[in-house]
Amino acid sequence: MREDTLMLGGARTVAVRPSAPPSLVVVLLHGYAMRPEDLAPFAHSMRLDAAFYCPEGGHHGPDGTRAWWPIDEERRAESMARGPRDLRQEDPPGAAAARIRLAAIVAELIAEHPGLPLALVGFSQGGMLVSDAILSGALRASGVALLSSSRIAEARWAAQTSRLRDLPTLISHGLHDPDLSHAAGEGLREFYVSAGATVEWVSFDGAHEIPLLVWRRLKAFLSGLSRPAVRSGPSGRGTASR
Repeated sequence: MREDTLMLGGARTVAVRPSAPPSLVVVLLHGYAMRPEDLAPFAHSMRLDAAFYCPEGGHHGPDGTRAWWPIDEERRAESMARGPRDLRQEDPPGAAAARIRLAAIVAELIAEHPGLPLALVGFSQGGMLVSDAILSGALRASGVALLSSSRIAEARWAAQTSRLRDLPTLISHGLHDPDLSHAAGEGLREFYVSAGATVEWVSFDGAHEIPLLVWRRLKAFLSGLSRPAVRSGPSGRGTASR
C-alpha cells in the first residue's frame, strides 16, 4: 500500500492505495476534532485490495483539528456534563455544506474508479454525515459503516427512509461511550433496521473508539463488498482484473 496526499473535490485527502488495481473504493470520514491522518494507519492495517481515501472536513476544530460542521464547544461541554448524548433532534446548520463537499469528493472518485463498489465509513460526526448524505439523496453507496455515531435531524431523515432499503450497513457503538450514548447507537441501529437496511450490529465493551473487535468486523464487511476491478480492454469494453 502506498500513501500520498491529494486534493479531491477541493478537500485535502490522504489516500492509501494498493499497487494493483483495487476491487473497492472506501471513503473514511473522520470525526469531530480529528485529522485525515488519524485514519490513515487504520486503512493500512486493513490490508485489503481496496483504495482508501480519508478527506478533510471543511471546518477548523480545536487545536488545529478538523470537523465536518462547527460545534458550539461550550454547549457541547455542558451537554456532556449531563452524560452521553443522543443527537437525534439536532439538525446542524453546516450539514448541507458538508453534504456538498462529500458529494464532490465522491464524484471525483467515481470518475477515477468507474464500475467499482463504493463503501462509506464514518466515525462519530463522520458517520452522521454519511447517513445524512445517503438519506438526502446526495449519495448512493454499495455499503456504509457507522462507527460510534448517532442520528441527527430525525424528522427530516424519517421522510427519506426508502433510500436505506436493502443497504448493507455495519453499525458499532461502545457501551461506555462518554460522548455519544450507547442508546444513541441503538437508536441509529433501529432506525436503519426499520428502514429496511441489512444491518450488522456490533456493541462492544469500550468507549468512543474503534477497537479490535470492530476492526475485524469492518474488515470482513468491506471484504464482502469487494469485487474484481474493471478496466478498459483494447476493444474499449470492460475487463475484470484482480
